[in-house]
Amino acid sequence: MAGTRMVVTIELTRLAERFASEKRYLRVKDVARNLGVSMRTAGKILAAMEKLGLARRWSNGVYWLNVGSGVRVLQEA
Repeated sequence: MAGTRMVVTIELTRLAERFASEKRYLRVKDVARNLGVSMRTAGKILAAMEKLGLARRWSNGVYWLNVGSGVRVLQEA
């Protein structure tokens, strides 16, 4: 279906808490695999988490989770 678009809303705090319950470090490919999204989309999700202070880039493709307070929402169009 050419031209079909989907908008997905993610509660980044809830997602960070879910991943942090398993481990403190998260790789882009872990997010991609767990959410069933592309590596590019997973990278965008982690970058948005970093921007909100929920994660910090540790090295190439690896983020340290810093689960804080307050729910933030990212809408990717």
